[in-house]
Amino acid sequence: PGTVVAVPRAPLDVQVKNEILETEVKFVYGLCVLWDDYVLPLQCEGLLQGDFSSLLNIRAFNEQLFQALLEELASVNEQLPCLQIGKVIASMLPAMKVYSDFVGRLSSLQAEVREQIHRSPALAQALRRIHSAVVARDSSA
Repeated sequence: PGTVVAVPRAPLDVQVKNEILETEVKFVYGLCVLWDDYVLPLQCEGLLQGDFSSLLNIRAFNEQLFQALLEELASVNEQLPCLQIGKVIASMLPAMKVYSDFVGRLSSLQAEVREQIHRSPALAQALRRIHSAVVARDSSA
């Protein structure tokens, strides 16, 4: 039988910090896709109505948060164990109000979008077209 070799794992705090950074990258990317590929083009085509400014605010906040995390990481010479995520988040607490604004509008915004999709076959078709293009782009990346 083969020999089992134990691969050393990073300490839990380093794993958590890495997971937070990776999650923030994915979240910012998802917000960019949602705004750039769906909301903005559909609004420009006149197919989607509504105030999506809270979504744009969430995107801007998370882009700033990620940039602040990268700057903090650079300040500790890319040493993940030294990254002070709490310090970064604490400095941005006042700006986190954008989440309460977004959550406060989310249910009504979802209902508005569902109703628009129900009333507009053109919107439903455009969503399918955009979704196919996004999936194809992301699967080839």
